[in-house]
Amino acid sequence: DSNKRKDKADDDKSKDTSKVARVDEQEVSRQIDVIASKYLLWSLGPPIIGYAVYSLVYEKHKGWYSWALLSGVNVVYAVGFMMMTPQLFLNYKYKSVEHLPWRALVYRALNTFIDDLFAFVIHMPGLHRMSVFRDDIVFFIYLYQRWIYRKRRPSAEHLDPASKTTTSTSSGAKAAKADKKAK
Repeated sequence: DSNKRKDKADDDKSKDTSKVARVDEQEVSRQIDVIASKYLLWSLGPPIIGYAVYSLVYEKHKGWYSWALLSGVNVVYAVGFMMMTPQLFLNYKYKSVEHLPWRALVYRALNTFIDDLFAFVIHMPGLHRMSVFRDDIVFFIYLYQRWIYRKRRPSAEHLDPASKTTTSTSSGAKAAKADKKAK
């Protein structure tokens, strides 16, 4: 009876540990997303503002509303790009694409192909056409990352910026050490 209680307590501890590991991993992923978004904002913000000023000074518009609408569309296209690229940064930091489902990538490929087809067939503004091909660039980078990062990603503690050491010990080896200490 005491063995059953001990086994149940060990199972509860392992469940709690896995929940903590998932929460830690999500926190690290969120931190990486924030870092990537900050870099993109600082790198894409000035060109967006610069193009808005250039457009105001050198291009003809029917009025302020027309200029504001064009500038807003440019911001939407840039934010759309910014929303896609943190995943690339996350893949790079994890050195893995294990967390990306293959079905989603196939769906993305079909969606990108259909968008490209319509971009060639339908008359549309140049900026919109460029935004369609921007999706292609990001998709090909996804495919490249899927090709080069075939191995499992490291655990969240290896990527934690607050961590002072980076070890390459696997979780199985850590569990073995913990078992030795317990005995």
